[in-house]
Amino acid sequence: VAIASAFATVLSRVLTRSIDTVTSGARRMAEGDLEHRLRPEPPLEVEQLARAVNEMAARLSELIGRESGERARLESILSTMSDGVLVVDREGLVELANPAARAMLDAPRSFRAGERLITLNPDYALNELARAGVRGESNTQFGVVGASTSSYGDYGASTTSFGVVGQTPSGNS
Repeated sequence: VAIASAFATVLSRVLTRSIDTVTSGARRMAEGDLEHRLRPEPPLEVEQLARAVNEMAARLSELIGRESGERARLESILSTMSDGVLVVDREGLVELANPAARAMLDAPRSFRAGERLITLNPDYALNELARAGVRGESNTQFGVVGASTSSYGDYGASTTSFGVVGQTPSGNS
C-alpha cells in the first residue's frame, strides 16, 4: 500500500507539473506571445496537447502576419488613391475615410474614425445617401465633378468619383 501510495504521489506531481507547464505557456500565448513554444513533456496526452497548442500558435502567428500584411497593403492603396473612399457602419459611424475623401468633404483635422458621419461633413444629402447605402436602398456610388456644385454640395474636388460604402445586411462591408 505504501509503494502504491508513493507511486501515485509521484505520478500526480509529474502530471500536475506537466499540466501547469502547458497552462502557463498557453497563457503566455493568449497574452500575445505567439512565438513562445511549449516543450512537450510526458505523459503522452500532455505531450500531444503541447504539440497541438504549438501548432495552433504557429498557425495564428502566420494568419496574423498575413492579415497585417494585407491591411498594410490596403492602407497604402487607400491612402494614395485619388478617389475618395468612405466606410460607414449601420449606426452612421465612419469606419474609414481615406485622405481623398477627407479632402473632398473638407473634413476637420480633428476627425477620427469612429465618429459620426455628420461630424465629418454635415451635408444632409451625403448623410442620407450613406444611410440609404447601409440599408441597401441605393447605389452607393455617386460622382463629384470638378469644382461644380451638385445636389451633394460643392466639395471642390478634382477627382471623378467618390464612394460611400455601407455594411451589407449580413454585417460585412
